Amino acid sequence: MKLFVVLLFSLWLVSCSSKLSRSDNNPKKISEQRQMVRDELTGEISLKADRSQLDNLRKDIPEEKRAANDELAFSLNQTAELKEEPNRIRERFQDLVRKKRHRFDEKVQKLRHKYQKDESTRKDEFMKESNKKRSSFMAKKHSSEDTHSFYSELEKDRQEFFSKEREKRQDFDDEIYQQTRDFNEYMKSKNDDFNEQMKIYRQRWMDAKKSPSAAAPMDEENPKLPEPKN
Repeated sequence: MKLFVVLLFSLWLVSCSSKLSRSDNNPKKISEQRQMVRDELTGEISLKADRSQLDNLRKDIPEEKRAANDELAFSLNQTAELKEEPNRIRERFQDLVRKKRHRFDEKVQKLRHKYQKDESTRKDEFMKESNKKRSSFMAKKHSSEDTHSFYSELEKDRQEFFSKEREKRQDFDDEIYQQTRDFNEYMKSKNDDFNEQMKIYRQRWMDAKKSPSAAAPMDEENPKLPEPKN
């Protein structure tokens, strides 16, 4: 029961933390542009949330349960059965990495395409509305003072609109950059972990070839590396 509660709380913490800004010091609610990017990309960085708190909560969770939360998690430890050639394991891992990177890049590309489309729509609607106001104003006679005031207000609206659009674009680009950097750090960490474990596994494999009894199998489920997903 205790383990179940810890697991639920851990998942809740990940969900909540992923929606918080990692780099924003502004206490105000994050922008719609940043939230859109986070909702789409944060899930690609497994358990990337508040590590300091989450790691403490996860201490009581068995390693196999923790690994199940991570697509690239695996175990090539000292008790792993030497039933697969090291190069085959490496190929499977690299295939997983390629597919995960491809999926992330595709999501970034779709986000950029969607943002560009929405941005163009907003600008077109604004220009149409401005032209409509201009046509309506010009349909009647006005004093030079009223005309000057009208066009000054129109220009003010235009500047404010495009200023806000620049801020939105900056927020979007900044969040894409942040998420991409986090993703690359996550992938580097997984690659480093793999190389470290593979070094040990490969040595045990070579030792076992020389002396089959030197590395007797103790865990039939290891090494465990997920099959690549399409």
